[in-house]
Amino acid sequence: MLPIVTRYLGSLISAYDLTHDPLMRQRAVDLADWLLPAFATRSGLVTGQYALGHHPNGREAPMISLAEAGSLSLELTRLFQITRDKRYFEAVSRSTDFLDSWHVLHPGAQKIKALWPQALNVSDPNCTLGLGVYGIQGATNFDYLMKMHLLLSGAQGQYRRMYEAAASGITRFLLRPAAVVGGLDGVVAGDMHYPDKEDGEDEYPPSFYASRLDQASAFAGGMLAIGAKVFSRPTDLITGVKVRIAGLPRLISPTSFHTNSLPPSFVACFS
Repeated sequence: MLPIVTRYLGSLISAYDLTHDPLMRQRAVDLADWLLPAFATRSGLVTGQYALGHHPNGREAPMISLAEAGSLSLELTRLFQITRDKRYFEAVSRSTDFLDSWHVLHPGAQKIKALWPQALNVSDPNCTLGLGVYGIQGATNFDYLMKMHLLLSGAQGQYRRMYEAAASGITRFLLRPAAVVGGLDGVVAGDMHYPDKEDGEDEYPPSFYASRLDQASAFAGGMLAIGAKVFSRPTDLITGVKVRIAGLPRLISPTSFHTNSLPPSFVACFS
């Protein structure tokens, strides 16, 4: 679902914005109308795998990634602005509201404020399904919060609030100092892991931090740097530059690899 919306629907909308060709507008509407039923889930989150013509009607749906949950809003909101058809904005607003209220449903997650697990249960939002991993792999979700604020000209304070809270959570929990070749001060992005309780256990096992880089991690530096300018957060600009210093090598490299970071200054546990 994510590539269809960001690449196909986004391309059609961009083509219309650039040319004002009514055919591009109509094809964007056609595609969006085919995709809208995928949002008809219990939680309002889109189902990641969807057969055109089959309406979910609130039935069970598979797990989706955080990127899928939060990275569909920009294209559908822009289509709403073009067509004035509220269905598109209402669909993504349900997803945004769900993510906004997720920490209320999961009080234990308050310790990692404004961050979400990398996988979400579309059918049962109260279920976290085992290992909870909070990482930068949902980077486009955080990025879209800032872009939605800009697209709506700040008219909806929800997106600014969610972005600023998420940026603070990322810098506190997911970024760690790292030694960089050349003696520069760098920062790497990683994951916070929250293992589930074993049967019969009363307490959750301790959480742990894993320093890991992949292509999604490369978004973190640029996102923080741009967000620093948009929301007047000067310290995020410094952090963003450090993330870029410790970024992915400019040669062919693995899709994902672990790095050596300094010991974390904070480790949280569910309780």
